[in-house]
Amino acid sequence: MTGYDLFTVNSTFRTIMESYATFNNIFVEPKTIAEEKFRFLLWKIDGLFDKEKFDVSETDFIGAKEILENDKFILSETIKKLENCEFYSSLSKSQLDKIYKLDKKELIGDLKLMIT
Repeated sequence: MTGYDLFTVNSTFRTIMESYATFNNIFVEPKTIAEEKFRFLLWKIDGLFDKEKFDVSETDFIGAKEILENDKFILSETIKKLENCEFYSSLSKSQLDKIYKLDKKELIGDLKLMIT
């Protein structure tokens, strides 16, 4: 029996488009290697911020404490790398404020704003 599951097709298409858009935004659009590194680090930090939003306690499962501590360490190291990035220092305060608000744990706006 053959069938056509519209929901599966739509979710697969959405996944393909999101993957393409992410790859294009990080690795194709940047004009320099420094900008590419900056965009990748922003993407990584955003993912770690999103992961922090999950309600996970150290006692939820074996190894949870180590995972949570490791995620905090990776996040702090990635933020240091971003803030020491060559492209980061080339942006003005107003450009950074449009895309990177560390105190609110969010990345906002379109990465294209940082170039304009």
